[in-house]
Amino acid sequence: MDHKMKIGVVGLGDIAEVAYLDNLHSPRKGVEVKWLCDLKDERLKWAAGVVPSATATKNYDEILADRDVNWVFILTPLLAHAPLIKKALEAGKNVYTEKPMSINFEEAAGLVELSKKKGVYFASAPIMLLYPAYEYVRGVLLEGALGQLTSARVLVAHGGPNSWEFKNDPSCLLYTSPSPRDRTR
Repeated sequence: MDHKMKIGVVGLGDIAEVAYLDNLHSPRKGVEVKWLCDLKDERLKWAAGVVPSATATKNYDEILADRDVNWVFILTPLLAHAPLIKKALEAGKNVYTEKPMSINFEEAAGLVELSKKKGVYFASAPIMLLYPAYEYVRGVLLEGALGQLTSARVLVAHGGPNSWEFKNDPSCLLYTSPSPRDRTR
């Protein structure tokens, strides 16, 4: 039995560039990026330069049809996460997605149930919340070592719901997100 991770990466924008592609492909460690998927040619070209052994495509279904692919990493804009996750889970693929898996609790719960039904793994970033330092701070707060917690403040990296509106044709968001290369400095 082959225990290697054979990954299809969907969405080659900012998060793929700054946090994933440079370090994800590591065949000697049993991690192989087999597919790269985005709708923009320039992103596919860039990613193919980072992982030249991977196959570049604009067609998500090609990844799902590849029996060798056992993980799909979804790094698209957040509104595209849930439909792409559902399709991958239905295809029997393990899924890792950037946050959030959905902006709707019921939809997210349904995705978790679907992964259980299909017998596949499903994980959502940020895994850093499981790091020992975060667990320690969580424990300190839950034990009341700093007193009773009365409020908390959270910064949303995506700018909140007002920034989630589609600025153009929503189909373009299925596989793309901003990249540092796309921004003027």
